[in-house]
Amino acid sequence: MIVCLGRSSTKIGRMPNTTAPDGHYLDDHINSAPQSQFLERTKTMPLSMHQLTVPVFVQYLDALSGVLDKAAAHCEAHKIDESVLLQMRVSPDMFDLARQVGIALHFSGGIIAQLAGIEAPDFGADNASFADLKGRIAKAVDFIKGVTPEQLEGSADREIEIKQATRTLNFNGQVFLLHHAMPQFCFHTTTAYNILRHAGVEIGKRDYMGEYPS
Repeated sequence: MIVCLGRSSTKIGRMPNTTAPDGHYLDDHINSAPQSQFLERTKTMPLSMHQLTVPVFVQYLDALSGVLDKAAAHCEAHKIDESVLLQMRVSPDMFDLARQVGIALHFSGGIIAQLAGIEAPDFGADNASFADLKGRIAKAVDFIKGVTPEQLEGSADREIEIKQATRTLNFNGQVFLLHHAMPQFCFHTTTAYNILRHAGVEIGKRDYMGEYPS
């Protein structure tokens, strides 16, 4: 497989079919026929900013929504108030589950809007239940799916300025996405997953990964 970004390309070797500690095969998804077809179609194509954002964010937000479904079922089965899990944290100085989901929406839908130069819709702030969070995710996914390749054309070179408390960061769009926004998105979705896994919700890596595009 060859993935091209701009003028550079990298050959990615196939990992051995190894069992992970959670009992899942590391390359379960790679073995699927739809995924093989997807890789075949894209192996020599240069990746656009649309390809780097829209399908990736949709995949993991849909997966996060599915994880919340399992969390809700866990609470119902064990007679746990949903607020207990929604307010859980990995550490006292970290944000709780509900806030982790909200930040993930910013670093997906909000980031795509910034790259496209359009205003991001209000994804809401309700966080009293898993249904509330799922509704907010659904709004973000609908918005992301509606962003066209044309809207993101040229965004790799768009100048992005991020003002923080003690410094101002300046990026072009591609660096902003790959080295700032995407890692932030992954951090907060992973933290949400880890909170629920630690709480005893029966989820595994497949739940986190979701479905690959076909």
